[in-house]
Amino acid sequence: MAGLYMAIIFGSSLSTFSSGINALAANTVEDILKPSLRRVKESTATLVTRLVVFVFGIAITGLAYGAKTLKGPVTQMGFSVIWGLWGARCGSIFSRGVCPMEQQIWRHGRGYRRSGPEPVARHRKPMSWK
Repeated sequence: MAGLYMAIIFGSSLSTFSSGINALAANTVEDILKPSLRRVKESTATLVTRLVVFVFGIAITGLAYGAKTLKGPVTQMGFSVIWGLWGARCGSIFSRGVCPMEQQIWRHGRGYRRSGPEPVARHRKPMSWK
């Protein structure tokens, strides 16, 4: 009975994995490769999609084997990379939402000393703190 449960778990994970790779390949072909494949027959486009699925499958399997050799938790390394790339952008968006006056201050030049003419956008009504 334990073998049946393991087969169910592995079967469902492989199904989810293969549908994710198929969706990734379909999006790649439709969004990136479609302009190059306009005058190609449908059967050739299907073959290209299958090749893209194969390439993504090999790449993901290679990354999984490569992650085996890493020292430390893989999730922590992934989060470090993600926050290294997107942390400043998220902080900027968060500060704009929390401090609505920030955009007005920097637009009108009152947040720092600067030289040069005043900004053109003086006809707008100033934002309030309410």
